[in-house]
Amino acid sequence: MSQSAHDATAIAKADELLLLAPSAEAVRTRVRAVAQFLRRVLPLCRAHTVEFFTRGLWEKMVALPPETVLDALSGERLQQLLEEPPPQRSLEEAADGCDFPDIFCENSQKLVNVRAFALAAKYYSMPNLGVCTSLEDMLKALNCQQQPRS
Repeated sequence: MSQSAHDATAIAKADELLLLAPSAEAVRTRVRAVAQFLRRVLPLCRAHTVEFFTRGLWEKMVALPPETVLDALSGERLQQLLEEPPPQRSLEEAADGCDFPDIFCENSQKLVNVRAFALAAKYYSMPNLGVCTSLEDMLKALNCQQQPRS
């Protein structure tokens, strides 16, 4: 293969990687969905483990006993949750309305469904929403664009 053909192939591969990236509007929509999710869950996530017990945050924020939460998020159950495919929803639905009633009690605002909370956290992660470029893909694109020319 000639150098110019090799360069053209490398450029085509880099362009393909860039074309797979979501549009700016899609990224904006996805990031808004993450922000909405975080606004709702940050009070729970910011609490330090010790504060759950010393300041009574567990009773204020979680409707389930600690044993139930630990059981739901430990060992094989956690591994199964992490391997489970994320729920398929349109980005508009994700941005407009998180299924918080399934996770938190509407009246008390306490966590009531640990499994739904873990799945939502996985769903709203930046890599899952496709707004991050993997390091491997980025290095491939950069490598293709920086091939030395003879």
